[in-house]
Amino acid sequence: LDDDYLGYRVLAGGIDSWFVTEPIHTMNATASLVTRNVARRAAAFVVDHDAAAPPRERRLFTRAAVDDTDPEHVRAQLAELHGRIYSEVIVDDDALDVTEALYDDALAATGDPRWAWTVTLTGMLGDLRAIYY
Repeated sequence: LDDDYLGYRVLAGGIDSWFVTEPIHTMNATASLVTRNVARRAAAFVVDHDAAAPPRERRLFTRAAVDDTDPEHVRAQLAELHGRIYSEVIVDDDALDVTEALYDDALAATGDPRWAWTVTLTGMLGDLRAIYY
């Protein structure tokens, strides 16, 4: 996002000071595509990083390891992610159930917890609640 020639800054609503001189502060189709791509890349990065990092150096996975599939640990991790990404502190909530179902479905489809977390985080980071935090 930091390169006007090869990056996405202008497509996401930023300026290049040559052809685009005023930013856009609303979501449009192009910004939505950029947001999805950035969410996917960020999710893959953090899952790979936290899977290899010792517990103290993890960025998001502080309640459960990336490969931990224990439902209780996964739910605790999801609750923390809701707090960090959406600024929502929840324990038992319908929104948490929806996110847990996304994780469970991705895990059931592949059997790979890393892929399940990548899918889940991609959805969470691409959600408008995260974008307009």
